[in-house]
Amino acid sequence: MLYFMIALGVLLILYFYIKNNPKILKPTKEKIVVITGCDSGVGYAIANEAFKNGFTTVAGCLSLDSEGGQALHNLKDERIIVVKCDITQMQDVQNLHLKVSKLLENLDYSLYAIVSNSGVLVFGEFQWQTEEQLEHQVEVNTLGHIRVLKKFMPEIFTIKEE
Repeated sequence: MLYFMIALGVLLILYFYIKNNPKILKPTKEKIVVITGCDSGVGYAIANEAFKNGFTTVAGCLSLDSEGGQALHNLKDERIIVVKCDITQMQDVQNLHLKVSKLLENLDYSLYAIVSNSGVLVFGEFQWQTEEQLEHQVEVNTLGHIRVLKKFMPEIFTIKEE
C-alpha cells in the first residue's frame, strides 16, 4: 500500500508539472516512446495513452498473445509497434533495441522516453516464498531493468531537452 501511495504521489506531481508546462509534452510521431510491461495494467495504459497522444510507441509485451499485446496490435497503425520482450532474456531486450534502432535510422525520429515498467510480485509472507519465487522477482524487478537501461544507454545520452 505504501508503494501505491508513493507512486500515486509521483504521478500527481508529474501530472501537475506537465499540465503547467505545456512545452514539455509536445507529442509528434517523430518522438519515440519505449515501454516494457505492456501486457496489462500501467504499462498497457501508458502505451495506449502515448499512442493516442501522437507518439510513435514501441510496446514491449511478455507475450504477444496477452490481452494488452493483442489490443495494442489491433490498433493497426504505423505508430504502434508491439514487440515480444521478456526483460529477463537478453535476446528479447536486444530485439526491442533493434526495433527502436531501425526507427532511429530515420533522422527525423528521436527517442523521447523509456518507461521500464515490467514487474512481478509474489503476494504473501516473505518467509513463505520459495527460493525460485525470490530469484524470479529479483531477475525481473532489478536485473531486467538494468538490462534495458544498459542496452539503451547510448540512445538515452542523445535525448535532447526541448
